[in-house]
Amino acid sequence: MKKILTLLAVLALLCTGAFYMLFKPVPVTLVTEDFIPSRVEGDNTFLLLKIADSGAFTGPLVHVTDYFAEKMSKTANTTSSETVRDLRFLRDCIKEYSPAFGESRVFFSARPGGQMPEISLYGVCAIREKEPESILNSLFDQISSKTDDLSVIPYSADLGEDVLPLYQIFDTTTGMTLSIALFGTDPVFLLFSSGTEGLRDMIAAAADPSGKLEIQEKLTEMNSIYLSLDTSMFKVLLESEGVHFFSEKPVILEVSFQKDNEGWMIRSHSNVAEIFMSEEQRESYQPLKGIPEFPGGGQVIGFIHGRTSGLDASRIENMLNDPKASEARLGMEYFEKLYGITLEDIVDLFGGTLSLVLGGRSFSPLGEIPGFYVMFQPEKEGIAEKFMSIVPLLNLPLPVNQIEIPEWERVYGIDSVMRFTLASRNKQLLAGVLDPQQLSVVLEIPENLSRFVKGDSYGILALSVGRLEEELVELSKRMGPIMQNDTIDNDIKKFREVLGHVDSFIARGESLYDSFLKILINQERE
Repeated sequence: MKKILTLLAVLALLCTGAFYMLFKPVPVTLVTEDFIPSRVEGDNTFLLLKIADSGAFTGPLVHVTDYFAEKMSKTANTTSSETVRDLRFLRDCIKEYSPAFGESRVFFSARPGGQMPEISLYGVCAIREKEPESILNSLFDQISSKTDDLSVIPYSADLGEDVLPLYQIFDTTTGMTLSIALFGTDPVFLLFSSGTEGLRDMIAAAADPSGKLEIQEKLTEMNSIYLSLDTSMFKVLLESEGVHFFSEKPVILEVSFQKDNEGWMIRSHSNVAEIFMSEEQRESYQPLKGIPEFPGGGQVIGFIHGRTSGLDASRIENMLNDPKASEARLGMEYFEKLYGITLEDIVDLFGGTLSLVLGGRSFSPLGEIPGFYVMFQPEKEGIAEKFMSIVPLLNLPLPVNQIEIPEWERVYGIDSVMRFTLASRNKQLLAGVLDPQQLSVVLEIPENLSRFVKGDSYGILALSVGRLEEELVELSKRMGPIMQNDTIDNDIKKFREVLGHVDSFIARGESLYDSFLKILINQERE
Protein backbone atom coordinates (compact mmCIF):
# COMPACT_ATOMS: atom_id res chain seq x y z
CA MET A 1 0.00 0.00 0.00
CA LYS A 2 2.86 2.38 0.83
CA LYS A 3 4.42 1.71 -2.58
CA ILE A 4 1.15 2.57 -4.30
CA LEU A 5 0.81 5.81 -2.30
CA THR A 6 4.41 6.72 -3.08
CA LEU A 7 3.85 6.09 -6.80
CA LEU A 8 0.67 8.22 -6.78
CA ALA A 9 2.54 11.02 -5.01
CA VAL A 10 5.31 10.96 -7.66
CA LEU A 11 2.74 11.01 -10.46
CA ALA A 12 0.95 13.92 -8.80
CA LEU A 13 4.20 15.88 -8.57
CA LEU A 14 5.02 15.16 -12.24
CA CYS A 15 1.54 16.29 -13.32
CA THR A 16 1.83 19.43 -11.22
CA GLY A 17 5.22 20.20 -12.80
CA ALA A 18 3.91 19.59 -16.30
CA PHE A 19 0.88 21.82 -15.64
CA TYR A 20 3.19 24.58 -14.34
CA MET A 21 5.47 24.34 -17.38
CA LEU A 22 2.51 24.54 -19.75
CA PHE A 23 0.86 27.54 -18.19
CA LYS A 24 3.67 29.58 -16.66
CA PRO A 25 4.39 32.94 -18.43
CA VAL A 26 6.97 32.60 -21.23
CA PRO A 27 9.49 35.46 -21.59
CA VAL A 28 8.79 37.45 -24.73
CA THR A 29 11.75 38.32 -26.95
CA LEU A 30 11.16 41.80 -28.32
CA VAL A 31 11.96 42.87 -31.88
CA THR A 32 12.17 46.33 -33.41
CA GLU A 33 8.57 46.37 -34.71
CA ASP A 34 7.27 46.07 -31.13
CA PHE A 35 8.49 49.58 -30.26
CA ILE A 36 6.70 51.61 -32.96
CA PRO A 37 3.41 52.90 -31.45
CA SER A 38 0.12 53.01 -33.32
CA ARG A 39 -0.80 56.04 -35.41
CA VAL A 40 -3.04 58.83 -34.19
CA GLU A 41 -6.44 58.83 -35.92
CA GLY A 42 -6.30 60.95 -39.07
CA ASP A 43 -2.50 60.68 -39.24
CA ASN A 44 -2.39 59.71 -42.95
CA THR A 45 0.95 61.26 -43.96
CA PHE A 46 3.79 59.11 -42.71
CA LEU A 47 6.84 57.10 -43.70
CA LEU A 48 8.03 53.79 -42.28
CA LEU A 49 11.61 52.66 -42.99
CA LYS A 50 12.68 49.08 -42.20
CA ILE A 51 16.26 47.83 -42.47
CA ALA A 52 17.20 44.22 -41.72
CA ASP A 53 20.88 44.95 -40.98
CA SER A 54 22.09 48.55 -40.82
CA GLY A 55 25.72 47.44 -40.58
CA ALA A 56 25.46 45.65 -43.94
CA PHE A 57 25.18 49.03 -45.67
CA THR A 58 28.52 50.29 -44.33
CA GLY A 59 30.42 49.75 -47.60
CA PRO A 60 27.88 51.37 -49.98
CA LEU A 61 27.28 54.31 -47.64
CA VAL A 62 31.00 55.00 -47.28
CA HIS A 63 31.40 54.84 -51.08
CA VAL A 64 28.51 57.28 -51.65
CA THR A 65 29.70 59.82 -49.06
CA ASP A 66 33.27 59.64 -50.40
CA TYR A 67 32.02 60.22 -53.95
CA PHE A 68 29.95 63.29 -53.09
CA ALA A 69 32.64 64.72 -50.81
CA GLU A 70 35.13 64.52 -53.67
CA LYS A 71 32.68 66.22 -56.05
CA MET A 72 31.87 69.01 -53.61
CA SER A 73 35.57 69.57 -52.80
CA LYS A 74 36.11 70.81 -56.36
CA THR A 75 33.64 73.67 -55.82
CA ALA A 76 35.45 76.59 -54.24
CA ASN A 77 33.00 78.30 -51.87
CA THR A 78 32.27 78.40 -48.14
CA THR A 79 29.05 76.36 -48.35
CA SER A 80 30.65 73.53 -50.30
CA SER A 81 33.65 73.44 -47.90
CA GLU A 82 31.30 73.03 -44.95
CA THR A 83 29.37 70.33 -46.82
CA VAL A 84 32.59 68.45 -47.61
CA ARG A 85 33.59 68.61 -43.95
CA ASP A 86 30.18 67.28 -42.87
CA LEU A 87 30.25 64.49 -45.47
CA ARG A 88 33.70 63.34 -44.41
CA PHE A 89 32.66 63.40 -40.77
CA LEU A 90 29.57 61.35 -41.70
CA ARG A 91 31.75 58.90 -43.63
CA ASP A 92 34.09 58.42 -40.65
CA CYS A 93 31.14 57.84 -38.31
CA ILE A 94 29.62 55.29 -40.68
CA LYS A 95 32.90 53.37 -40.97
CA GLU A 96 33.48 53.31 -37.23
CA TYR A 97 30.01 52.86 -35.77
CA SER A 98 27.52 51.40 -38.28
CA PRO A 99 28.75 47.79 -37.85
CA ALA A 100 27.43 48.01 -34.27
CA PHE A 101 23.83 48.47 -35.47
CA GLY A 102 21.55 45.66 -36.62
CA GLU A 103 17.84 45.61 -37.45
CA SER A 104 16.29 49.10 -37.51
CA ARG A 105 12.92 50.81 -37.93
CA VAL A 106 12.10 54.50 -38.24
CA PHE A 107 8.58 55.99 -38.32
CA PHE A 108 8.07 59.61 -39.33
CA SER A 109 4.68 61.36 -39.54
CA ALA A 110 3.42 64.86 -40.29
CA ARG A 111 -0.06 65.87 -39.16
CA PRO A 112 -1.74 69.21 -40.03
CA GLY A 113 -1.59 71.56 -37.07
CA GLY A 114 -1.81 75.34 -37.41
CA GLN A 115 0.79 77.02 -39.61
CA MET A 116 3.27 74.14 -39.30
CA PRO A 117 2.54 70.40 -39.33
CA GLU A 118 2.99 68.43 -36.12
CA ILE A 119 6.02 66.19 -36.55
CA SER A 120 6.42 62.81 -34.85
CA LEU A 121 9.50 60.62 -35.07
CA TYR A 122 10.06 57.17 -33.59
CA GLY A 123 13.16 55.08 -34.21
CA VAL A 124 14.58 51.84 -32.85
CA CYS A 125 17.76 49.97 -33.65
CA ALA A 126 19.12 46.69 -32.29
CA ILE A 127 22.65 47.05 -30.86
CA ARG A 128 25.20 44.28 -31.36
CA GLU A 129 27.90 45.64 -29.04
CA LYS A 130 28.51 44.09 -25.59
CA GLU A 131 29.06 47.57 -24.15
CA PRO A 132 26.51 49.68 -26.06
CA GLU A 133 26.65 52.63 -23.66
CA SER A 134 30.38 53.04 -24.24
CA ILE A 135 30.20 53.07 -28.04
CA LEU A 136 27.21 55.44 -28.03
CA ASN A 137 28.98 57.82 -25.65
CA SER A 138 31.92 57.87 -28.07
CA LEU A 139 29.64 58.53 -31.05
CA PHE A 140 27.73 61.39 -29.41
CA ASP A 141 30.93 62.94 -28.09
CA GLN A 142 32.13 63.18 -31.69
CA ILE A 143 28.81 64.62 -32.85
CA SER A 144 28.94 67.22 -30.08
CA SER A 145 32.51 68.30 -30.82
CA LYS A 146 32.42 68.33 -34.63
CA THR A 147 28.98 69.67 -35.58
CA ASP A 148 27.86 73.27 -35.11
CA ASP A 149 24.13 72.79 -35.65
CA LEU A 150 23.60 69.96 -33.15
CA SER A 151 23.72 70.37 -29.39
CA VAL A 152 24.10 67.12 -27.39
CA ILE A 153 22.90 67.27 -23.77
CA PRO A 154 23.01 64.47 -21.13
CA TYR A 155 19.47 63.32 -20.48
CA SER A 156 17.70 61.86 -17.46
CA ALA A 157 14.08 60.80 -16.99
CA ASP A 158 12.15 58.09 -15.18
CA LEU A 159 11.28 55.73 -18.06
CA GLY A 160 11.28 52.42 -16.19
CA GLU A 161 13.80 49.96 -14.82
CA ASP A 162 14.76 48.51 -18.22
CA VAL A 163 15.47 51.92 -19.76
CA LEU A 164 18.66 53.98 -19.59
CA PRO A 165 18.16 57.61 -20.78
CA LEU A 166 21.29 58.86 -22.57
CA TYR A 167 21.03 62.16 -24.47
CA GLN A 168 18.84 64.80 -25.98
CA ILE A 169 20.03 66.20 -29.31
CA PHE A 170 18.81 69.68 -30.21
CA ASP A 171 18.95 70.81 -33.85
CA THR A 172 19.48 74.58 -33.79
CA THR A 173 18.43 74.84 -37.46
CA THR A 174 15.01 73.17 -37.27
CA GLY A 175 14.36 73.43 -33.54
CA MET A 176 13.72 69.69 -33.35
CA THR A 177 14.81 67.70 -30.28
CA LEU A 178 15.58 63.97 -30.23
CA SER A 179 15.46 62.03 -26.96
CA ILE A 180 17.68 58.94 -26.90
CA ALA A 181 17.72 55.96 -24.56
CA LEU A 182 18.81 52.32 -24.30
CA PHE A 183 16.27 49.58 -23.61
CA GLY A 184 16.87 46.07 -22.28
CA THR A 185 19.96 43.95 -21.81
CA ASP A 186 19.76 41.00 -24.20
CA PRO A 187 18.99 42.16 -26.81
CA VAL A 188 19.72 45.88 -26.34
CA PHE A 189 17.77 48.45 -28.35
CA LEU A 190 18.61 52.07 -29.06
CA LEU A 191 15.39 54.12 -28.90
CA PHE A 192 15.05 57.68 -30.19
CA SER A 193 12.04 59.91 -30.49
CA SER A 194 10.94 63.50 -30.90
CA GLY A 195 10.50 64.09 -27.16
CA THR A 196 10.30 62.23 -23.87
CA GLU A 197 6.62 61.37 -24.36
CA GLY A 198 7.56 59.68 -27.61
CA LEU A 199 9.92 57.37 -25.74
CA ARG A 200 7.17 56.57 -23.23
CA ASP A 201 4.83 55.71 -26.12
CA MET A 202 7.45 53.36 -27.58
CA ILE A 203 8.04 51.61 -24.26
CA ALA A 204 4.28 51.28 -23.73
CA ALA A 205 3.87 49.75 -27.21
CA ALA A 206 6.53 47.15 -26.40
CA ALA A 207 4.69 46.26 -23.16
CA ASP A 208 1.25 46.02 -24.81
CA PRO A 209 1.11 44.60 -28.38
CA SER A 210 -2.32 46.15 -28.92
CA GLY A 211 -0.66 49.57 -28.88
CA LYS A 212 1.92 48.96 -31.62
CA LEU A 213 1.76 50.13 -35.23
CA GLU A 214 -0.32 48.00 -37.60
CA ILE A 215 -0.02 48.55 -41.36
CA GLN A 216 -1.42 46.31 -44.08
CA GLU A 217 1.66 45.97 -46.26
CA LYS A 218 1.65 44.36 -49.70
CA LEU A 219 5.44 43.98 -49.69
CA THR A 220 6.55 42.13 -46.58
CA GLU A 221 10.34 42.14 -47.08
CA MET A 222 12.31 43.61 -44.18
CA ASN A 223 14.36 46.11 -46.22
CA SER A 224 11.54 48.41 -47.29
CA ILE A 225 9.92 51.83 -47.26
CA TYR A 226 6.20 52.46 -46.77
CA LEU A 227 5.01 55.98 -47.66
CA SER A 228 1.49 57.33 -47.14
CA LEU A 229 0.44 60.81 -48.34
CA ASP A 230 -2.87 62.41 -47.42
CA THR A 231 -4.35 63.66 -50.71
CA SER A 232 -5.83 66.71 -48.97
CA MET A 233 -2.30 68.16 -48.97
CA PHE A 234 -2.30 68.63 -52.76
CA LYS A 235 -5.82 67.84 -53.98
CA VAL A 236 -6.98 71.46 -54.44
CA LEU A 237 -3.85 72.34 -56.41
CA LEU A 238 -4.10 69.35 -58.75
CA GLU A 239 -7.85 69.76 -59.29
CA SER A 240 -7.23 73.36 -60.36
CA GLU A 241 -4.97 71.90 -63.07
CA GLY A 242 -7.75 69.60 -64.29
CA VAL A 243 -6.65 66.43 -62.48
CA HIS A 244 -9.53 64.21 -61.34
CA PHE A 245 -9.54 62.21 -58.10
CA PHE A 246 -11.50 58.95 -57.98
CA SER A 247 -10.77 58.02 -54.35
CA GLU A 248 -10.36 59.79 -51.01
CA LYS A 249 -7.78 57.25 -49.85
CA PRO A 250 -4.22 58.43 -49.14
CA VAL A 251 -1.61 57.78 -51.83
CA ILE A 252 0.41 54.70 -50.85
CA LEU A 253 3.86 53.80 -52.15
CA GLU A 254 5.73 50.71 -50.95
CA VAL A 255 9.30 49.93 -52.00
CA SER A 256 11.32 46.88 -50.98
CA PHE A 257 14.93 46.08 -51.83
CA GLN A 258 16.65 42.71 -51.56
CA LYS A 259 20.14 41.55 -52.55
CA ASP A 260 20.69 38.20 -54.25
CA ASN A 261 23.51 36.44 -56.10
CA GLU A 262 22.92 38.49 -59.26
CA GLY A 263 22.53 41.94 -57.71
CA TRP A 264 19.55 43.85 -56.33
CA MET A 265 15.82 43.41 -56.79
CA ILE A 266 13.77 46.52 -55.97
CA ARG A 267 9.99 46.05 -55.97
CA SER A 268 7.26 48.66 -55.64
CA HIS A 269 3.53 48.72 -55.04
CA SER A 270 1.29 51.79 -55.29
CA ASN A 271 -2.40 52.63 -55.40
CA VAL A 272 -1.89 55.71 -57.62
CA ALA A 273 -3.96 54.13 -60.42
CA GLU A 274 -6.89 53.64 -58.05
CA ILE A 275 -6.83 57.32 -57.07
CA PHE A 276 -6.28 58.98 -60.46
CA MET A 277 -8.06 56.52 -62.80
CA SER A 278 -11.71 55.52 -62.86
CA GLU A 279 -12.65 51.86 -62.58
CA GLU A 280 -13.59 51.90 -66.27
CA GLN A 281 -10.20 53.36 -67.23
CA ARG A 282 -8.35 50.77 -65.18
CA GLU A 283 -10.28 47.90 -66.72
CA SER A 284 -9.67 49.19 -70.26
CA TYR A 285 -5.94 49.78 -69.73
CA GLN A 286 -4.61 46.53 -71.11
CA PRO A 287 -1.02 45.26 -70.75
CA LEU A 288 1.45 45.38 -73.63
CA LYS A 289 1.89 42.13 -75.50
CA GLY A 290 5.65 41.73 -75.30
CA ILE A 291 7.97 44.19 -77.02
CA PRO A 292 8.09 45.03 -80.75
CA GLU A 293 10.95 44.10 -83.04
CA PHE A 294 13.34 47.05 -83.03
CA PRO A 295 15.02 47.83 -86.38
CA GLY A 296 18.68 48.77 -86.65
CA GLY A 297 20.92 45.71 -86.81
CA GLY A 298 23.48 44.67 -84.23
CA GLN A 299 22.72 44.51 -80.52
CA VAL A 300 20.49 46.80 -78.50
CA ILE A 301 22.15 48.88 -75.77
CA GLY A 302 18.95 50.02 -74.11
CA PHE A 303 15.31 50.87 -74.70
CA ILE A 304 12.13 52.20 -73.15
CA HIS A 305 8.80 50.80 -74.32
CA GLY A 306 5.43 51.90 -72.97
CA ARG A 307 1.89 52.99 -73.70
CA THR A 308 1.22 56.65 -74.51
CA SER A 309 -2.58 56.44 -74.61
CA GLY A 310 -4.39 58.91 -72.40
CA LEU A 311 -3.63 62.32 -73.93
CA ASP A 312 -6.76 64.47 -73.79
CA ALA A 313 -7.19 66.84 -76.76
CA SER A 314 -9.69 69.05 -74.89
CA ARG A 315 -7.34 69.44 -71.93
CA ILE A 316 -4.44 70.38 -74.24
CA GLU A 317 -6.77 72.84 -75.99
CA ASN A 318 -7.56 74.48 -72.65
CA MET A 319 -3.84 74.77 -71.92
CA LEU A 320 -3.23 76.40 -75.31
CA ASN A 321 -6.00 78.93 -74.59
CA ASP A 322 -4.09 80.16 -71.54
CA PRO A 323 -2.57 83.63 -72.25
CA LYS A 324 0.82 82.31 -71.15
CA ALA A 325 0.69 79.74 -73.97
CA SER A 326 -0.07 82.25 -76.75
CA GLU A 327 3.15 81.49 -78.67
CA ALA A 328 2.51 77.75 -78.56
CA ARG A 329 -1.07 78.28 -79.74
CA LEU A 330 0.05 80.47 -82.66
CA GLY A 331 2.68 77.90 -83.60
CA MET A 332 0.07 75.14 -83.58
CA GLU A 333 -2.27 77.20 -85.78
CA TYR A 334 0.55 77.96 -88.23
CA PHE A 335 1.56 74.28 -88.39
CA GLU A 336 -2.03 73.26 -89.13
CA LYS A 337 -2.47 75.89 -91.83
CA LEU A 338 0.82 75.06 -93.55
CA TYR A 339 0.92 71.26 -93.28
CA GLY A 340 -2.60 70.20 -92.30
CA ILE A 341 -1.48 68.60 -89.02
CA THR A 342 -4.06 69.23 -86.30
CA LEU A 343 -3.98 68.88 -82.54
CA GLU A 344 -6.13 65.76 -82.91
CA ASP A 345 -3.49 64.28 -85.24
CA ILE A 346 -0.79 64.80 -82.61
CA VAL A 347 -2.99 63.17 -79.96
CA ASP A 348 -3.64 60.26 -82.35
CA LEU A 349 0.10 59.84 -82.98
CA PHE A 350 0.57 59.34 -79.23
CA GLY A 351 -2.52 57.12 -79.02
CA GLY A 352 -0.72 53.78 -78.86
CA THR A 353 2.79 52.81 -77.80
CA LEU A 354 6.13 54.58 -77.95
CA SER A 355 9.66 53.20 -77.86
CA LEU A 356 12.97 55.00 -77.34
CA VAL A 357 15.82 52.82 -78.59
CA LEU A 358 19.60 53.08 -78.19
CA GLY A 359 21.22 50.61 -80.57
CA GLY A 360 21.73 49.82 -84.22
CA ARG A 361 24.23 51.76 -86.30
CA SER A 362 24.56 55.19 -87.82
CA PHE A 363 27.46 57.16 -89.29
CA SER A 364 29.37 60.30 -88.40
CA PRO A 365 32.73 61.89 -89.31
CA LEU A 366 34.19 59.63 -86.59
CA GLY A 367 32.89 56.49 -88.28
CA GLU A 368 30.16 54.17 -87.02
CA ILE A 369 28.23 55.27 -83.93
CA PRO A 370 25.28 53.73 -82.06
CA GLY A 371 21.83 54.64 -83.33
CA PHE A 372 19.22 56.40 -81.26
CA TYR A 373 15.61 56.78 -82.35
CA VAL A 374 11.98 57.07 -81.32
CA MET A 375 9.35 54.70 -82.71
CA PHE A 376 5.62 55.48 -82.51
CA GLN A 377 3.02 52.75 -82.96
CA PRO A 378 -0.32 54.60 -83.06
CA GLU A 379 -3.55 52.64 -83.00
CA LYS A 380 -5.24 54.84 -85.62
CA GLU A 381 -4.84 53.82 -89.26
CA GLY A 382 -3.02 56.22 -91.58
CA ILE A 383 -1.73 58.63 -88.93
CA ALA A 384 1.93 57.59 -89.37
CA GLU A 385 1.66 58.07 -93.13
CA LYS A 386 0.05 61.51 -92.65
CA PHE A 387 3.04 62.75 -90.67
CA MET A 388 5.50 61.28 -93.19
CA SER A 389 3.66 63.00 -96.07
CA ILE A 390 4.76 66.45 -94.85
CA VAL A 391 8.51 65.67 -94.98
CA PRO A 392 8.94 66.90 -98.61
CA LEU A 393 7.15 70.14 -97.63
CA LEU A 394 9.45 71.01 -94.74
CA ASN A 395 12.15 72.72 -96.86
CA LEU A 396 14.93 71.40 -94.66
CA PRO A 397 18.38 73.01 -95.21
CA LEU A 398 19.86 69.53 -95.69
CA PRO A 399 19.58 67.07 -98.58
CA VAL A 400 16.64 64.70 -98.04
CA ASN A 401 16.75 61.48 -100.05
CA GLN A 402 13.84 59.11 -100.44
CA ILE A 403 15.07 55.53 -100.24
CA GLU A 404 13.43 52.23 -101.15
CA ILE A 405 13.71 49.81 -98.22
CA PRO A 406 11.90 46.42 -98.21
CA GLU A 407 8.92 46.18 -95.82
CA TRP A 408 8.77 49.97 -95.35
CA GLU A 409 6.29 52.18 -97.21
CA ARG A 410 8.24 55.43 -97.08
CA VAL A 411 11.82 56.13 -95.99
CA TYR A 412 13.84 59.35 -96.02
CA GLY A 413 17.56 59.57 -95.29
CA ILE A 414 19.14 62.84 -94.17
CA ASP A 415 22.93 63.18 -94.21
CA SER A 416 24.36 65.76 -91.84
CA VAL A 417 27.01 65.42 -89.14
CA MET A 418 25.20 62.15 -88.41
CA ARG A 419 22.90 60.08 -90.60
CA PHE A 420 19.22 60.54 -89.78
CA THR A 421 16.29 58.38 -90.85
CA LEU A 422 12.55 59.04 -91.09
CA ALA A 423 10.50 55.95 -91.93
CA SER A 424 6.89 54.73 -91.84
CA ARG A 425 4.76 51.71 -92.49
CA ASN A 426 1.34 50.60 -91.29
CA LYS A 427 0.85 51.97 -87.75
CA GLN A 428 4.54 52.65 -87.27
CA LEU A 429 6.61 55.84 -87.48
CA LEU A 430 10.36 55.96 -86.80
CA ALA A 431 12.62 59.01 -86.52
CA GLY A 432 16.18 59.34 -85.30
CA VAL A 433 19.88 58.68 -85.79
CA LEU A 434 20.06 55.44 -87.77
CA ASP A 435 21.44 54.04 -91.01
CA PRO A 436 18.30 53.56 -93.20
CA GLN A 437 19.88 50.47 -94.79
CA GLN A 438 19.56 48.76 -91.39
CA LEU A 439 15.78 49.23 -91.15
CA SER A 440 15.08 45.68 -92.30
CA VAL A 441 17.53 44.14 -89.82
CA VAL A 442 16.11 43.41 -86.36
CA LEU A 443 18.11 44.42 -83.30
CA GLU A 444 19.21 41.57 -81.06
CA ILE A 445 18.26 41.76 -77.36
CA PRO A 446 21.23 40.49 -75.27
CA GLU A 447 20.60 37.64 -72.85
CA ASN A 448 21.14 39.76 -69.73
CA LEU A 449 18.11 41.83 -70.79
CA SER A 450 15.97 39.40 -72.80
CA ARG A 451 15.04 37.10 -69.90
CA PHE A 452 13.41 40.04 -68.08
CA VAL A 453 11.48 41.58 -70.99
CA LYS A 454 9.45 38.62 -72.23
CA GLY A 455 5.68 38.39 -71.78
CA ASP A 456 3.00 40.97 -71.01
CA SER A 457 3.90 44.15 -69.13
CA TYR A 458 2.76 47.71 -68.45
CA GLY A 459 6.01 49.23 -69.67
CA ILE A 460 9.70 48.29 -69.74
CA LEU A 461 13.03 50.10 -69.41
CA ALA A 462 16.21 48.13 -70.08
CA LEU A 463 19.82 49.29 -70.27
CA SER A 464 22.96 47.22 -70.73
CA VAL A 465 25.53 49.32 -68.84
CA GLY A 466 28.37 47.07 -70.02
CA ARG A 467 27.48 47.60 -73.71
CA LEU A 468 27.14 51.35 -73.13
CA GLU A 469 30.60 51.47 -71.57
CA GLU A 470 32.06 49.58 -74.56
CA GLU A 471 30.62 52.16 -76.95
CA LEU A 472 31.88 55.08 -74.85
CA VAL A 473 35.40 53.60 -74.73
CA GLU A 474 35.39 53.11 -78.51
CA LEU A 475 34.15 56.66 -79.03
CA SER A 476 36.85 58.05 -76.74
CA LYS A 477 39.56 56.35 -78.82
CA ARG A 478 38.32 58.15 -81.93
CA MET A 479 37.71 61.52 -80.32
CA GLY A 480 40.90 61.63 -78.23
CA PRO A 481 43.17 62.97 -81.01
CA ILE A 482 40.54 65.59 -81.93
CA MET A 483 39.83 66.82 -78.38
CA GLN A 484 43.55 66.91 -77.47
CA ASN A 485 42.71 66.76 -73.76
CA ASP A 486 41.60 64.24 -71.13
CA THR A 487 37.95 65.31 -71.00
CA ILE A 488 36.48 62.11 -72.45
CA ASP A 489 38.84 59.83 -70.52
CA ASN A 490 37.87 61.63 -67.32
CA ASP A 491 34.19 61.25 -68.16
CA ILE A 492 34.64 57.50 -68.69
CA LYS A 493 36.54 57.29 -65.41
CA LYS A 494 33.61 59.00 -63.64
CA PHE A 495 31.18 56.67 -65.42
CA ARG A 496 33.09 53.67 -64.07
CA GLU A 497 33.23 55.14 -60.58
CA VAL A 498 29.44 55.37 -60.47
CA LEU A 499 28.33 52.42 -62.60
CA GLY A 500 31.46 50.30 -63.02
CA HIS A 501 30.05 47.44 -60.93
CA VAL A 502 26.69 47.41 -62.70
CA ASP A 503 26.02 45.11 -65.65
CA SER A 504 22.48 46.22 -66.50
CA PHE A 505 19.23 47.80 -65.32
CA ILE A 506 15.76 46.41 -66.06
CA ALA A 507 12.59 48.15 -64.86
CA ARG A 508 9.22 46.57 -65.59
CA GLY A 509 5.59 47.34 -64.82
CA GLU A 510 3.90 44.09 -63.80
CA SER A 511 0.45 45.65 -63.33
CA LEU A 512 -1.13 49.06 -62.75
CA TYR A 513 -0.02 48.68 -59.13
CA ASP A 514 3.21 46.66 -59.11
CA SER A 515 6.62 47.05 -60.74
CA PHE A 516 10.25 46.10 -60.19
CA LEU A 517 13.77 47.29 -60.91
CA LYS A 518 16.44 44.63 -61.31
CA ILE A 519 20.07 45.74 -61.01
CA LEU A 520 22.46 43.08 -62.27
CA ILE A 521 26.02 43.34 -60.92
CA ASN A 522 29.10 42.85 -63.09
CA GLN A 523 30.48 39.77 -61.34
CA GLU A 524 33.95 40.18 -62.88
CA ARG A 525 34.38 43.52 -61.10
CA GLU A 526 33.02 42.48 -57.71
